[in-house]
Amino acid sequence: MTEMSKKEIKKFLMHGTFTAKLATVKKDGGPHVVPIWFVLDNQKDRTTEKVGDIIFTTYEGSLKATNIQRDNRVSICVDDQTPQFSFVTIRGTAKIVSQKYNELLKWNTRIAERYMG
Repeated sequence: MTEMSKKEIKKFLMHGTFTAKLATVKKDGGPHVVPIWFVLDNQKDRTTEKVGDIIFTTYEGSLKATNIQRDNRVSICVDDQTPQFSFVTIRGTAKIVSQKYNELLKWNTRIAERYMG
């Protein structure tokens, strides 16, 4: 298994319509894993080698949102279902950001364009 560069990770994460599997920590300490649609926000990171923020939207009352508000540790795995079966796993922290309508519409539109065309 070879390790990808940051540039290769960015390219892989935004390839086609790969979904991410988001793992959050439930109240009892167990994992909660769900598929999510996402995009990268690399506006802040154009001049660096960072991958950028992973942006997804969710309902504020969802289990994943509740879990993140209580314990912000998350892990995301994005995998290619065709041979060579490549994947990227990212561990980090998440934060719930309340958005005004126009900002939420911008992100939802970018995500929908990626997955729905």
